[in-house]
Amino acid sequence: MAADFDPDVASHIFAAPGVAIRLELGLGGAEATVWTCDITEDYFRRNTTRHK
Repeated sequence: MAADFDPDVASHIFAAPGVAIRLELGLGGAEATVWTCDITEDYFRRNTTRHK
């Protein structure tokens, strides 16, 4: 099922220092912390052209 998407709202949310994502899988309770980096369009462009 596709979700409604508003790029302006997404930009505002991801500009925050932290983002909480909640998934309902019906498998019980669990919690995890994931640390990641800024994965921008420029990041993908640089890394995909390097491996061609």
